[in-house]
Amino acid sequence: MGTFRFQMARQPRPIYQIRSGAAENGAGAGRKGQVMKLMQKITKGIAGAFAGLSLILIILMAALWIKGVAHPEETPAVFGLVPLIVHTDSMAPAFQSGDLIIGVRTKPDDIQKGDVISFRDPASPTAAIVTHRVWEVIRKEDGSIAFRTKGDANRAVDEDPVPADAVASVWQGACFRGAGKILSFLRTGPGLFICFLVPLLIFLVPEAVFESLEKRKERPAGVAAAGGETRGQRPLR
Repeated sequence: MGTFRFQMARQPRPIYQIRSGAAENGAGAGRKGQVMKLMQKITKGIAGAFAGLSLILIILMAALWIKGVAHPEETPAVFGLVPLIVHTDSMAPAFQSGDLIIGVRTKPDDIQKGDVISFRDPASPTAAIVTHRVWEVIRKEDGSIAFRTKGDANRAVDEDPVPADAVASVWQGACFRGAGKILSFLRTGPGLFICFLVPLLIFLVPEAVFESLEKRKERPAGVAAAGGETRGQRPLR
């Protein structure tokens, strides 16, 4: 006696469902592509900004170095501004060691008691730059001016008066906390190397990643086009 096998015929998926799924997949791929392009633009923008900032810092440091070599008796300035790295805590809490302060060239006659001045220390054999507050303005009979100074964190007034021609700049309140340490490092060989290397890595590494993702995204599309099928769907018969 023969046996009969019954096999349920697989019901074909409606055409509109197949087309709808393909459309959704296409829309999802389009959104992912837009997000990747946006991320790529943002990454390039960050790399460009960092590279521009690094270039500006290098140019400024080079300009200050050249001016310092050409005129060792003067404190280097750029557009009348005198950037100085703080090395002690004598003016804490106004600013402290490792900070970057910006001074402005000012005429000695305009300096008043309470101003914070940067000057070449008359007692230092290396003419080190000191930044202290004016404690007293001394006007001599011959018309010359000198300043008695004191650090805010120091108990005693500085011993030697500061002649007017030793004043480099007057601090107007611009202080960047910790930036002096960064600039001190960037002035070294490894620091300059990082200025060039980091922007290059920020630009090249994401670019390589995006290209790799683009290639991976294009492979399934090529296979599907050749076979006439999309993943997870049957071709229309």
